[in-house]
Amino acid sequence: MSHRSRWEYLRPVYARYRQTERPQKQVMLDEFCANTGYNRKYAIRLLNGPAPERGDTLSRCGEETASLAETCLDDWNFQFRPPRPQTAGGRLATKSMRQ
Repeated sequence: MSHRSRWEYLRPVYARYRQTERPQKQVMLDEFCANTGYNRKYAIRLLNGPAPERGDTLSRCGEETASLAETCLDDWNFQFRPPRPQTAGGRLATKSMRQ
């Protein structure tokens, strides 16, 4: 079961889990763990925690992400580029020219 399908499965189970009493919660938890492969403690944290949000609101490959990555790469290249050699009139400077 993929991460996305587990997350989609969590949403309806989360709503039902919040409304049921303890004996039914134990059965639901066993079923949820069997279907998703999650450990029992992790499943309890998911089902008792904040409501799962929609995961499809912002794509990882969206334009915002691409432009942000490009900006970060430009900044990185600017910070870590090797220093340019000292030049004199378009030629590499020799020791006698630098003095």
